[in-house]
Amino acid sequence: MDAKKLHYTIEIANDFLHVFDVYFKGSNYKYTLSIVVTDETFNDQEKMASITNTLESFQINEPDFEDLGLIIDHSLIETTYTYRTLKSDKYKWSLKVPSVWKEIEYTDNAVYFANEKDTMAFYLIVTNEIDYNKFDDQLKEIEKNNYYVIESIEDIKAKGLNVKKYVVSEKTDGMLKEWGYMFNKNGKTYIISLEISTLAYNEKNVAILDEIWESFEVK
Repeated sequence: MDAKKLHYTIEIANDFLHVFDVYFKGSNYKYTLSIVVTDETFNDQEKMASITNTLESFQINEPDFEDLGLIIDHSLIETTYTYRTLKSDKYKWSLKVPSVWKEIEYTDNAVYFANEKDTMAFYLIVTNEIDYNKFDDQLKEIEKNNYYVIESIEDIKAKGLNVKKYVVSEKTDGMLKEWGYMFNKNGKTYIISLEISTLAYNEKNVAILDEIWESFEVK
C-alpha cells in the first residue's frame, strides 16, 4: 500500500516526543495513522523495529460504500426537524421542506430548494411536455448527452398512482446521487427529484429527503 510518512519532534520539559503521521488512501476513504514515542524509545533500535513492523503490517478492509456511506464531518449531517409547507393552488400540489433550506426557485410549476452547504437538494417540475409512457426513453436520451448514468428505472405504485421511479448518479466521480418520481395527474406530469452529495450520504440525511417525497401530495 502506498503511503506518505511525516516525522517530527515535540519538545516537552527538556524531553522530546517523536511523532510519526502516516497518510494513505484506500478505494473509498483516506486514512491517517499517528504514533508517538519517547526519545528513549526512538533511540532503541529493537523497539523501533517492532513499531516499524507494526506499521508495515497494517491492512484495511473497507466496508461497502452503499452500506455505510462515506465517513464524514458531523457538520454535514442535517439536524433540522422543523419544516415549512410549500404549495400551489394552481396545480394543486403541496409538500414540506426543511425550514432552514434556502429557496433557489419557487413558482407554481418549478421549485428548487437546497440545504445551506448545497450537499442536499430537491426540485419539482410540473409540465405537459413529458409523456409518461416515453419517460424511460427520454431519460436514456438525456443520459447520452449528460454526465449522469442511469442506475435503475422502475414502475411502482405510490400515492394511489402509477409512478416511474428512477435512480441516477454522476458518470465522472459519482459524487452526486439522485433519485426521483414521475407521474401524471390532472392532465399534467409531475417530477420530483431528490439529490445528495456522497459527502453527505448517510441514513439520516437520506431519510430527510425521503420525507419530502412522503409529504408530497397532489389533489
